[in-house]
Amino acid sequence: MTLQQLGPTCGFYAMANGWRYIHQDESNRAGVDERIGAWLKTYQEQEKTLVGELFGDDVCEQLLRDVLGATHVIDKVSIDALFDPKWHRAFEMKKQFALLSVATTWNPAHTVSHWLVLVREPSGGWYVLDSNDGKKKRTWPFWMKRRHYRQRDTTFDWRKYERFPKRPRSEAHRTIERAVRNGVAQLPKHLTDHSPLVFHEVGDAFLVQKMVHY
Repeated sequence: MTLQQLGPTCGFYAMANGWRYIHQDESNRAGVDERIGAWLKTYQEQEKTLVGELFGDDVCEQLLRDVLGATHVIDKVSIDALFDPKWHRAFEMKKQFALLSVATTWNPAHTVSHWLVLVREPSGGWYVLDSNDGKKKRTWPFWMKRRHYRQRDTTFDWRKYERFPKRPRSEAHRTIERAVRNGVAQLPKHLTDHSPLVFHEVGDAFLVQKMVHY
């Protein structure tokens, strides 16, 4: 089951959805929400995120290593290399998933990016696990590359940020909601102290593979 995110926390939920997929975990989502809320708060305190966003490959990679690094191998690869046949077997055996960003809206001055999980089924088909709507969807390499590279030479403008979390469904969700709203309250200071424009990074994705123990 693909979990739907609360607020602009796609990177956190993409990581969770990828982990659940390769470990075939169907446990109750309440525990996942609680852990995501804790990591979100930690990353806010470390000033790595404001409202749950993960801008930049370095921040996303740090989250993967902080949470999964002890039990998984994490590699940064180019988008083009991601679809190399040498990775197919590991994908199809559900030993690994990929995490990559795509553009969900496109405007050179204000493009919204989104983290997705990419997996490959034994049948040979590629799929994305999308936390935006909590669905697993069929996709194709050319389409994923196109969506990813639409971020090239674009920026995100914090002055146009308007998204707020949906009504929380549990106490764990309330923790995430409070963290996101706390981040929203910090936006004026962020825009004063820093540039309101964030340039999107393109070209790479992350492969996360279960560590083999002998």
